[in-house]
Amino acid sequence: MTYKKYTYNNDEVFNQSEANRDFFLNEKRFNDEHFIEYQKLGGVVDRKTYDNMREVFIDHTHHSYVAGIVGKDGTNDENGFFIYSSRAKACQAVIDELDITDDEFEKLFHSIDNVTAWTRDFLISEKRFNEEYFIEYQKLDGVVDRKTYDNMREVFIDHTHNAYIFGCIGANGTIDENGFYDYDSRAKACQAVIDELDITDDEFEKLFHSIDNVTAWT
Repeated sequence: MTYKKYTYNNDEVFNQSEANRDFFLNEKRFNDEHFIEYQKLGGVVDRKTYDNMREVFIDHTHHSYVAGIVGKDGTNDENGFFIYSSRAKACQAVIDELDITDDEFEKLFHSIDNVTAWTRDFLISEKRFNEEYFIEYQKLDGVVDRKTYDNMREVFIDHTHNAYIFGCIGANGTIDENGFYDYDSRAKACQAVIDELDITDDEFEKLFHSIDNVTAWT
């Protein structure tokens, strides 16, 4: 069994950090969803200003949050991302470059993280999303209890995050610094979830859409 509808088309295969940057900066759907979320959070800057803020945010924080890469503060890699010795310093660099308040930074951060999760910790432990995902699962006629669902969701996130959110394609079953698995296709990531949880295709569909319907996974 393969999940063809969950696989990339040839022009959608992204490769590591260079592709991540291009994807986040140029993917219109995410551009739109991030800005809509920013407005929901009370943000007031216009779209052009927001897009510039978002680009600065991604360049400074991607490696600290997504890739788990640390190094000498303020150095650049070959793809335009900055490297810092801590997440806190990456965030402060955004605030300093944009000359924004802590409150505005929070809106900027969550406008992205709420749509395309910027941290594994956030996805696994954020109480609001935990509840919304489970409610959505129940709406889709899921029948397992909350504790079982939370375990299923964590397995799903760990196996599919890199293939779906960031387009990281790597050796099947290898684990990155943040605990996410890499696969050479989305289909294999999905199959790994099914295999580990020993669930049916139908149950996988409910699990997938309980997350995708709340915080877009694709």
